[in-house]
Amino acid sequence: MPYTLEQFQRDVALSHLKYLTPEERAAGIPEDEVRAYFEEQRSKKIMIKELLKKFSAEEILDYFENKNDGVKWLINGEQHNELSISDRGFQYGDGLFETIEVLNGQLILFAQHCQRLTLGCKKLLLPEPNISLLKQEALALIKNCQHGVLKIIITRGSGGRGYRQPESIEPTRVLSLHPYPNNPDSFQQQGINAIFCQQRLGLNPTLAGLKHLNRLEQVLARAEWDSPVIQEGIMLDINDYVIEGTMSNVFFVKDNILYTPSLEQSGIAGIMRDFVLKMTHALAIENKQGLFTQQQLLDADEIFVTNSVIGIWAIKKLAEKSFSKGQITQSLQTALAEYKQQFI
Repeated sequence: MPYTLEQFQRDVALSHLKYLTPEERAAGIPEDEVRAYFEEQRSKKIMIKELLKKFSAEEILDYFENKNDGVKWLINGEQHNELSISDRGFQYGDGLFETIEVLNGQLILFAQHCQRLTLGCKKLLLPEPNISLLKQEALALIKNCQHGVLKIIITRGSGGRGYRQPESIEPTRVLSLHPYPNNPDSFQQQGINAIFCQQRLGLNPTLAGLKHLNRLEQVLARAEWDSPVIQEGIMLDINDYVIEGTMSNVFFVKDNILYTPSLEQSGIAGIMRDFVLKMTHALAIENKQGLFTQQQLLDADEIFVTNSVIGIWAIKKLAEKSFSKGQITQSLQTALAEYKQQFI
C-alpha cells in the first residue's frame, strides 16, 4: 500500500511523543502501537524529523510514495494508484497493455509499441488511443529515469455488471514506471535455463497476437516452478505445438536458418520478436515461421527468447538438454546493443 498523507501525519505526531497523553488515548491510538512504533520504527522517526527540517509535508509524501515500492503511477493523467472496482479491466480483463524499456529518459521502440496498442484497441472495439497524450504523460513520468520499465494499460473504463459494453466508452489509461529488473549479467552473456510447461495455450485467432489483459494461462504456467535456477517456461498450444515462453517469444536455429512459431492461433506478437525478424533482413539471416513441435525445438542448434525488457537471452539448458549460444544469437544480440547505443 502507498504511504498516505494520514499515515504521514500520524507518524509525525508519534515521532514527537514521549508518552501517551489522555487526548491521544481519546483519539484511539493504542499504547502498544506507540511502543511498537518506538521499538521497531525508530529509524523512520528520526528520518521524518530530519526531513521536516528541509521539506514540506507534500514533498515528503511524494518521497514516500516513490520510495515505498519504487513505482510511480499515473491514472488518467493524475498521480495516484487507485482504480475504481467497476473498471472493466479489473472486472473482466477488458483491455490491453504494453511493457516498454526506459533508457536515459527515453522510450525504446515506443512507436512500435503504440502501433500494436492501436491495432489491439481496434480489434477489441476500443476507442483509438491518444498517442500524443500517452507520449506526453509517459515522458513526464520517466523524466530523469536512467533505466526502468514503463507499463501502459488501456481498459474499457468503468461499466455496470455484465459483459455488455457501456453505451459511452471512456477508457482508463494507467501508466506505471518500475525499476529495471536486476538480472545477473550471465543471463545475457551465457544464457538461461528453461523448462517445458504443462499448461497449454488455447486457440483463438481473434485474440492471437494481442497483448490483452487476460493472462491466466501464463499465470498458471509460471506457477509450475519456484526454483531460482529456472528463468523461463516454454508453452505449447492444445495441439502440442511450441508457441512462446511465459514472458517471451521463442526462436531457434537449425542449419543456419532461424525459426519462430506462427502466432496466427495464439500467443503474443512481441515487439522484440518483430525487431529480431526485421534485423534478419539486415544481417542476411534466412528465417521461417510455422508450426514446430517440442522435439524440433530440442533438436535445434541454438535457442533464444526475446521480450522488450530482457532483449535477447540464449537458452543454455532446456528439459535437461544443453545448448550453446551460437553465432546467429550473438549477432542479433550485437545488433540490438548497437541499436540501443543511440539512447546512451
